[in-house]
Amino acid sequence: SPLTPRRPYARVTLYLSLNDTSYLKVEGDTTLNRQGEGASERLSVEWEASQWQQIRRVRVLRAENDLTDSGQRTTSLQYAMESLDASYSGVAVKDSVVIVVDDDKAGVTVTPSTGFTLTEGGATSQVTMTLDSMPQLFEGNQSRDVVVRLVHDVQVAVTPAEITFVRANYSAVGVFTIRAVDDTTIEESQHLSLLRFQIVTGDTEYQKVVVPDKIVTIVDNDKERLTVGMGKWGGVMSLTVPYGAVILSVPPGALSNDTKLVLRESLKPLPAGTAGTETSLGQLRVRRVGGSYEFKPHGTTFATPVTIAIEYDEAAAALVGGKLHMLVCLNGTDGPWSVVEEVTFAGGVASVQSTHFSTYYVAAGAVAAPPAEAPPPPPPPAPCRDPDDTGVSDVEWGIIAAFILENLVLAVVGTWVFVKRATAVKPQVLPLIEYSADGKPLALPAPMVGIAPGAGGGVGLLGPGPGVGGAYGRAVMGVSNEPVLLPGPYDGQPNLTPALVGVVGEGKPWEKQV
Repeated sequence: SPLTPRRPYARVTLYLSLNDTSYLKVEGDTTLNRQGEGASERLSVEWEASQWQQIRRVRVLRAENDLTDSGQRTTSLQYAMESLDASYSGVAVKDSVVIVVDDDKAGVTVTPSTGFTLTEGGATSQVTMTLDSMPQLFEGNQSRDVVVRLVHDVQVAVTPAEITFVRANYSAVGVFTIRAVDDTTIEESQHLSLLRFQIVTGDTEYQKVVVPDKIVTIVDNDKERLTVGMGKWGGVMSLTVPYGAVILSVPPGALSNDTKLVLRESLKPLPAGTAGTETSLGQLRVRRVGGSYEFKPHGTTFATPVTIAIEYDEAAAALVGGKLHMLVCLNGTDGPWSVVEEVTFAGGVASVQSTHFSTYYVAAGAVAAPPAEAPPPPPPPAPCRDPDDTGVSDVEWGIIAAFILENLVLAVVGTWVFVKRATAVKPQVLPLIEYSADGKPLALPAPMVGIAPGAGGGVGLLGPGPGVGGAYGRAVMGVSNEPVLLPGPYDGQPNLTPALVGVVGEGKPWEKQV
């Protein structure tokens, strides 16, 4: 562009510099001056005072048009102005922004572009690929290799595991060989497998590349049901190719006539390491650890035993514990089931010799422990009772009340007799002496109160006296016609129990309740 806004009175020099020269360069016409080389190179354009309205042109170019996708890059072209004209010297000039869009695009071209079909035990297929651009370089010109891996499931096998592309061979064709795994698992006649492409690289543009997945259709060569005609020469039949899961081996001479034998998978094997639900056979508790297979026609018998071999999951059996058992249902699949004797278990295969057809499967388990004795029944609940109920019935309360009333009457009568007799004699306190009968001392507990003798004997009434509080001592027993009071407890409360009254007469003591 020309100088503005006025004519300078001295030469004006404009210096140019790129912020990043690793992939860009500046070119111009004859007015572009170059001083120095490489990183120290200085570019400039000049205007003499008389040229101030002339146009100066420069171009910013890629340093080289390579085959690498470097992505979109942004840099700037910077300016610095010098002149003896003070109005131009040091004038700030806005930088020019340079955006570089690469015409090479990172990508992977895969053939075939759609999914494909494989057959178990059949031919292989190939998946080819090439890179669409050259990988970038590290600092120091080290190549950023691009590694492509093919991630897959167990339905297919892939060789090699990965392909590496470098700058020198980025346009070479990489080949993956794919084949269907010929397993012994009975699946849908056609099932799917998925191929995923994984790119591992330090190239920032190839890190962004996404290759669409490929769907592979697998044709299964294993069957859920197989019918084979056999005669006197016998033969071998299995649902899978190669042999696996279940095999029937019929020796020569076992069949006398040509017979169509049928082998059918009645229950599929469980996922690896998984056992079936628990089944009870009496005290035996077992869980299925393999597929269940039906051999038909039911009831077919053989002159010599045939060999039946069934695959089972050793990891699932170990998880269940106990022993391995082969179970047979003599009525097809409706039961009852019973344990087969003389079975050989080795390496995940159970084999047995039999002379008849039925349904078989392998299980693991053990005899259940006898049930624990039931605890004794709890005691019957206590009858409901009002909180104020004492637990004594009305009849019982009546008996108690009658007893108390009877004793109260007796006590009152005794008291009245005492009072009447006491008014007829002059009371006196007898001294405490020791009495002996037939030479043996008679110990009577205290306390006691005596009264004066009267005609025909005497009557004593319980009352306080010496020894109150639980002490015991000797009490006197009078002679004939000298009544004394026999001992009895006294607690300081009205005595409602029968009073013990002693009467002495004819020199012989006796006692009576009143």
